[in-house]
Amino acid sequence: MPSCAPRAFPLLLCARAAALTARQASPPRWAPASASAQPPPPALLTFDCTGTLFVPRLSVGALYKAALVDAAAAGPHAAAAGALDPDALSRAFGEAYAQAERVWPCFGAGALPSAEWWRQVVRQTFERAGAPVATLEALLPEAFDALYHRVFVSTESWRLTEGAEETLRALSEWRQAQPEGERMAVGVISNWDERLPTLLEELGIAQHMDVVITSRQASVEKPSADIFQRARAAAGVAADARAVHVGDSFSKDVVGAAGANWEALHLISQRQLDQCSASELARMDSIPHKRIFSLLELPQALGLELA
Repeated sequence: MPSCAPRAFPLLLCARAAALTARQASPPRWAPASASAQPPPPALLTFDCTGTLFVPRLSVGALYKAALVDAAAAGPHAAAAGALDPDALSRAFGEAYAQAERVWPCFGAGALPSAEWWRQVVRQTFERAGAPVATLEALLPEAFDALYHRVFVSTESWRLTEGAEETLRALSEWRQAQPEGERMAVGVISNWDERLPTLLEELGIAQHMDVVITSRQASVEKPSADIFQRARAAAGVAADARAVHVGDSFSKDVVGAAGANWEALHLISQRQLDQCSASELARMDSIPHKRIFSLLELPQALGLELA
């Protein structure tokens, strides 16, 4: 396993990663046989966003209900808004989102503004969950405005995952120590719309990114290899240079990266791994990738060390 030299990454980050690794029930698949076996650092490292760099603070249903309740205030529709079930709203959101994705992929890219795409998803969510028509007519404009322009692009609804801030900061410090022409590019590839850069700023991690590629911008989404090649081109990285993608979705991140001839790092918890069936594990093992249980393990997984 690579050593954690101070010139590579802060000692605290390395110590935490080592402690986390020691707690795992089984050895991570990325563990190298020796430091000498490590390839050169990647020319490009990208991250998925939702589930990898940040996660929701509350359920979608809870956030949608809160927006409608706030819009109702103490008015005549307050009781109807307050009676909505957050779990029912979450289920309805999943259905409405899936339908919109089928009709207008990539948040309506090339067909309609993303705000209109989301407006229809929000309306369908409330309707499917049983919100009265009169209540929606009165409250939806204000509730949608809050959800689209504030709630889902701020720390009100999102928080960074464990180790995200520390790892990104350590990567930036390490990159600054490298010769300018040899610095690894870092970015995100996410099935998101054009509001993602705003959210990255709000979360305090935008400064660590060289490229931000969204499915809305690219008109293609993971797991298509095209969106990965868009990221490579945007970063100015040669087609044959080493590129690595980190994500929590096997079907989108791992399969997509492997299909683009990138290396893939699957971020998965031990609990999630234990819940996988034998057939699921066999399928995962059929696609080349490495596995990490926390972003704190990323430096070692990439073999980033300097003598």
